[in-house]
Amino acid sequence: RRRRLHAAHERRRAGPSIAVRGHLVLRVVAQRVLVALLGDDALHAAGRYGCRVTTTTISPSQYELARERVRAAGLENRVTVLREDYRDLAGTYDKLVSIEMIEAIGHRQFEEFFRRSAARLAPGGRMLLQSITIADHGYARARDEVDFIKRYIFPGCCIPSVTVLAQAMTGSSRLRIENL
Repeated sequence: RRRRLHAAHERRRAGPSIAVRGHLVLRVVAQRVLVALLGDDALHAAGRYGCRVTTTTISPSQYELARERVRAAGLENRVTVLREDYRDLAGTYDKLVSIEMIEAIGHRQFEEFFRRSAARLAPGGRMLLQSITIADHGYARARDEVDFIKRYIFPGCCIPSVTVLAQAMTGSSRLRIENL
């Protein structure tokens, strides 16, 4: 089951936008709000909408593939590819977008994820988090056991519940849920 969890920083302001997808950062121009995915969607945002896109990954193979796709699309002037962990990013951004990345970091990192995200948001910045979620009543069991998804689909992952995400977010940052 997929849900979109939108979080917004308490203050708002106009200006250029940036979106983050765990290992992806997008600079969005002209106040366009984009839900970005690694790969073709980042190229689409840069090519069609003129966005300045910076992608970042810790995977050497994803890094090389992303660089090759940018070159092939002729978007080197719009897309920058970094090989850097999202936790090491600097600066502040008006928009953060995380698409199905939080499942990969594990439950012990949920609060750190929101703390780092909030620290990267400029005053008035907004964040969109899209995650696969599990029902609250099944979360503890799924977190602690190796099930089909952990074994075959996303090894080592932790599928969160909406409640667990909300608690991690509000317990570690000034972010708040705006829309669910």
